Amino acid sequence: MNADAPRVLVIDDNADMRTLVRLVLEREGFRVEAAANGEEGLEALKRFPADVVLSDIFMPRKDGIETIEAVRSTYPKIKIIAMLAGATEAHLADYLPIAVQVGAAAFLRKPFKPQELIEILRGMTDTGLAAPDDTPPQST
Repeated sequence: MNADAPRVLVIDDNADMRTLVRLVLEREGFRVEAAANGEEGLEALKRFPADVVLSDIFMPRKDGIETIEAVRSTYPKIKIIAMLAGATEAHLADYLPIAVQVGAAAFLRKPFKPQELIEILRGMTDTGLAAPDDTPPQST
């Protein structure tokens, strides 16, 4: 795997979704780490400085909105994509503005086609990877 490949952190409580996204993205040359919830995702960012975070909205322990907000405040240069399963127009109307307000740059309705995700990621990573000064804070 290319050490310079864009790094994507997938945060989703659905293990099958994490596995599928990892397989698709690794096949496309991305470096991928996965976490089962927002708390695990924030811990993963300390050891895996991602260029993009792909986060589900509805998760236990720390939901996607809280996770996106925490990622944005701690790692302001990381690009964020929010995902929502079974999103009706009402769900989108409720959650999309909140996700964008707290820091999501893009939004995917699950299930989505792998190519949709790849196109969004390529657009985000082609416009600039995370800056070197956007590294995880050191634990004391």
